[in-house]
This record gives sequence, structure tokens and C-alpha cells, in this order.
Amino acid sequence: MEGHREFSYVFLEVFEETLTDLLGSDVLVALNATLLKDYDVSRDELPYRFDTLIVVLTQVLGVRNANTIGRSIIRKLFSKLNIEFDELSDYAFNQYLEKAKQTLANPNTPPKPSKPADDLLQASEQSVGGKDATLPIFLIEVQC
Repeated sequence: MEGHREFSYVFLEVFEETLTDLLGSDVLVALNATLLKDYDVSRDELPYRFDTLIVVLTQVLGVRNANTIGRSIIRKLFSKLNIEFDELSDYAFNQYLEKAKQTLANPNTPPKPSKPADDLLQASEQSVGGKDATLPIFLIEVQC
């Protein structure tokens, strides 16, 4: 359980630093308020609801900006956790987060292989209408 607490703490720290650096503290406050009010996602739930965060950022800031912010968060998170970051075109943001959680929980065990892109496409097509759509990076870029 310690790994999950540490991951959550580091994720929230990275999220807030990245958004504040890129967009300013007022945007961070407004985004947290929107996530809570419209999506019922509190600040403490963000490490587990990153997909919703990316959907909201996409709606508010556009695809390119949401992807840039998402990648910045992931890169900084991996750096703080001392995990090597390899950008993969068929990886969804949530898969990077899972890799980080697994590495933190089991530093000597390699992370489980990810789902193939086709499975992610199928899963995201089923949930695109919901608030919690899980969209791989390449799907977000294609849809808009």
C-alpha cells in the first residue's frame, strides 16, 4: 500500500507543478473546480482518473495542448520516480501510469506487457461517450 500512497503523492505534485508552470495557478484552480463540479473527480482521485483529466483538457484546450500537457506530466513523473521514459506511439496515458505504479510497487520486476493497440481501440470505442473514456494518444489525435 505504501507504493500507492507514494505514487499518488508524487503524481499530484507533478500534476500541479506541470499545470502551474505551463498555464498558471489560476488555470490549475479552475481545472480542479471543473473536474470536481462536472465530473465528480476530486484532486485526490486524479492519479486514478487521469483519463478523465485528459478528456477535460482536450475539451477545454484542444487535442494538441492536452497531449502536450499529458506528455509533460508523464515525463516529469517518470523522472521523479527514476523510471526510464520510452515514448511509444501505441501507448495510452493510463498505460504509462500503470507502468509507473508497477515499477514503484515492484522495482525489481519488469512491468507487465501492455494491451495491443487494437484492444485499446475497441475498449475506447465502447467508452467514448462516457465521462471516463480511456483514449490512447493516437485516438485523441485522430478523432478531432
